[in-house]
Amino acid sequence: MRNLTSGNKKIFAMFAIIIIVIIILLIVCLSFVTKVEKKEYKVNSSTLLYDSEYNPIDLESDAMITKKWDNNYYLKTEDKNTEYKLGTEVVSYDYKKLKISLYGKIYKVFMDGKVDKLSDESEIANLIEDGFYKLADRKYLVVGNSIKNQTGTVNTKNYLIIILDKSGNTLLLNNELNSKTIKPMIIQTETFKFDVPNEKLITENQEIDLKKIIGSTNEYVEKEKKEENNENEVNNATNIENVLTEESQVVQSNNGNSQTIINNSQNTQVNNNQTQSNINIGSINTSNNSSTNKTPLAKSVSLRSVDVKSSYMDVEYAILDPENKYQTVYILVEGESADEQTIALDKNATKYRVTNLQPNKEYKITLGYKEILEDNTVNDVIEDMLTVRTGKINSTLEITKVRANKVYFNFKMDPDYIFESGKIALYVDGEKIDEVDIDINSSISSKGWNSNMVYGYGNEISLKLESAMYNGEIVNTNIETKLRNY
Repeated sequence: MRNLTSGNKKIFAMFAIIIIVIIILLIVCLSFVTKVEKKEYKVNSSTLLYDSEYNPIDLESDAMITKKWDNNYYLKTEDKNTEYKLGTEVVSYDYKKLKISLYGKIYKVFMDGKVDKLSDESEIANLIEDGFYKLADRKYLVVGNSIKNQTGTVNTKNYLIIILDKSGNTLLLNNELNSKTIKPMIIQTETFKFDVPNEKLITENQEIDLKKIIGSTNEYVEKEKKEENNENEVNNATNIENVLTEESQVVQSNNGNSQTIINNSQNTQVNNNQTQSNINIGSINTSNNSSTNKTPLAKSVSLRSVDVKSSYMDVEYAILDPENKYQTVYILVEGESADEQTIALDKNATKYRVTNLQPNKEYKITLGYKEILEDNTVNDVIEDMLTVRTGKINSTLEITKVRANKVYFNFKMDPDYIFESGKIALYVDGEKIDEVDIDINSSISSKGWNSNMVYGYGNEISLKLESAMYNGEIVNTNIETKLRNY
């Protein structure tokens, strides 16, 4: 009985130790979570960033970024009602202060191959100077005054976020672009080039393999450019075979000996009962065999650039078709809410304007062609594909001054999105006091339209654009301005 009691004591002691260890671990974990939760960063209302699915978030009020226990950053707006998951690495762009803030473990790559590891919050205040950052696996940031690709399809400035999928397709994001492309691309600034699908940073002195920084899951394999060479080799072999079978004649001598010699003359001579047939291949190819050695003229279709505005986009392209092999070259435009448009392009032109687009909407542009083959069948080929986002309505409404019982304002309309009519409404402490019709002609001028409205005393003055008409329909613009009256 005494041994059983001693054993029970040991069991209870072990159980107590386990409980104490668990409590200590819980306290440590709770302490860690509490410390992480305290990492909060204020974000101004003039900031653009993206959620974890790369959807744009354009803040209209101040917000707070918080890093939580799962190492992800979360954005909560000022009203505390909306929360966005941003991911483990975040890029935010303040378009009023012209600065970028980075959050998370990010790697700055220098042109000499050195790498600096950044953590928590980092700031890039100089967007004119070229800079390069690896944000995560297959995710990069380019900073500079001039950022473009080798064909001119991309031409922007300040910054560009570049995201690859495992096949090498590219997503491009900034305040001007929201584009996807399936073609291999090289992004370049004034001081370096970035071979995107191969993840290589190219400078004057060296080539930096970016896959070696934290690794890469990129599965892109560069296509071998051997099709043209193979075609030429086949054509040359066919020409030689035609020459040997059709043009060379082997003459049998009395003793049955024969010989075919290929050299630079066309003379036939007989010596000692032996016949030599000498053939000039170059001469035969250019005269007797010209019909079988015809080389097709080069043809091509390419997308040069897409300039996107709030209501339209200009698509610049190039078509080379000297033998009229393309039955048609077209662009397919697909929107979020609009019916798709298939537009046949003029082969002799280089630009087409796609109109009647909705502001701040995503559109997919597909460039393709239908080619007439030798057997008279038609081959439909997709040459390139881009996803772009139209700009927001760039109209501005500003309270210029408040005097006595009048509020003065200026309204300047987006020249690419001109309203047919609309009203500026005055609210004081949330109550609508007055409204006035927009002067369209003054609003589209360089100085905009200046006017005023009468109001009584109030703590908060608000002006809103209401009843705006575009193409015969009312447009919800969310254009407004507020002022606290102390």
